Amino acid sequence: MHILLSPWSGGYLPGIGGISASSLGWTLATTDVLDLDIEEAAFVPPGVGNRSTTVHKEELLLCVGLATSPAVSHAQPSAWGFFVEHLASFRAGSGRVRAVADSKDWDPHVKTMFSDRVGMGAAVWALWRDYDVVHIADADRFIGRALAKAPAAFRSKWLKSLGKYGKTGKYKPDFFCLDSSGQVVVAEAKGAMGPPSVLASDIKKGKEQVRNVDPVGVALRPANNRLVLALNLRRANESPNKGKDSALRVVDPEGGDDPLAVQVSAEELVRAAYAKVCTFAGQPLLAAAILSSRSPLADEGALEQSSVVFAGRRAVPLAAFPGFFLGLDLGVAQALLASSSEDLPRRVHQATSGFGEYRRGLLGEGFDAGIALPNGVVASFQPEEVIFR
Repeated sequence: MHILLSPWSGGYLPGIGGISASSLGWTLATTDVLDLDIEEAAFVPPGVGNRSTTVHKEELLLCVGLATSPAVSHAQPSAWGFFVEHLASFRAGSGRVRAVADSKDWDPHVKTMFSDRVGMGAAVWALWRDYDVVHIADADRFIGRALAKAPAAFRSKWLKSLGKYGKTGKYKPDFFCLDSSGQVVVAEAKGAMGPPSVLASDIKKGKEQVRNVDPVGVALRPANNRLVLALNLRRANESPNKGKDSALRVVDPEGGDDPLAVQVSAEELVRAAYAKVCTFAGQPLLAAAILSSRSPLADEGALEQSSVVFAGRRAVPLAAFPGFFLGLDLGVAQALLASSSEDLPRRVHQATSGFGEYRRGLLGEGFDAGIALPNGVVASFQPEEVIFR
C-alpha cells in the first residue's frame, strides 16, 4: 500500500469550509514570547526542578493542536478551529501567559474549553521539552480495549464498586508516552482559569487517573513515570501575588493499588502517536494507514523525492500553506513509512535519536529557524524564504 501526500494543496487547512485564511484576515505568525513558571511536587527522585521558562505563542498553539487531535479522524478540522477561535484569546504581546481581560465575561463552557485545551498544549510541550518524552499517544484506545476484554464482573467492579473510573468510565489518563529509552510514561493534563487553588480537585483526580492503569508489554520508566501536568491561567488585567500567577504544576504521584493492566506495545504506541500528527495535518487517510498497516507504506526513494530542505535538513511535507509549514524529518519519515511492522520501533527510535542533535542545534539558532519536536516533527510560522534554506 502506498500513500500519496499532497500537502501543498493544503487540504482543509487553508480553506476551512471554503473560507480562506487570508480572507479572514488572520495570521498564525507572531513574535510573542510567553513567560511560564513550572513547579514540581512529589517527585521521587527529584525531577527537573522548579524553573521559569519561555514558550512562543505559536509553539504553544501548535502543541494544543497536536495534543487535541485524535489518532482517528474523519477530516474534521476541529483542532484548527482552536487557532481561529482563540489565537486572540491570549493577552497581546510578550510576557506572562495570560488570557485576555474579556475572558471574565466568557460563557463558562468557553472558559472550560479554552483552559482545558491550553492545559493540554502546555502539558505536551513540557513533556517534550523537559521530561524526555518522544512519542505521545492517546491512552483511551488502549484502556478501552483492556476493559472490553476484561470479564463482566471485573468491569462492573472497576467501574462502579471501586469507583476507579467513575460511573461513566472517565477516570482515565490522557496519554501513554514513550521516552528516549523506549520506556512508558503515563500522563494526565489539566487546565483551569483562576489562581492555583482552582486546580486542587483537578490535581487530586489526575493523581487517581495516572494511578489507575499499569501499562504491560513495555517497561514503565523507573522514576517520574506518572505525571499530572496542571496549568492555571490568570487574566491580563489581574495583579496576582507572588506564586499566584499563571503556572504549570507537575506532580509525580506513586503508583496506585490494584491498577488495571493495559496491554501495549512499542509499535502500537509509535503508530498511534504519529497518527495524531497526521490527523492534525489534514492527512486522515495516512493516519488510518499508519494505524492499521503492517507493511511498508512508501518507498524510501519516493519519500526523499517528495522532501524539501527545511532549515538545512530534508523534511517530508505534511501540510503547507502561506505562513505555515508542518513536516516530518526525512529520516524519521523513512523509518515510519518504509519499514515493516517488526522493524518499525527500532528504526524510528534510531531516527529520532539521530534527529536529536539537529534539534538541539535548531533550538540554539532561535525560534525563527523553525520548531523541531523530539519525534521528528518540524514546523514553522515564518515566510517560505526563511524556512526553506
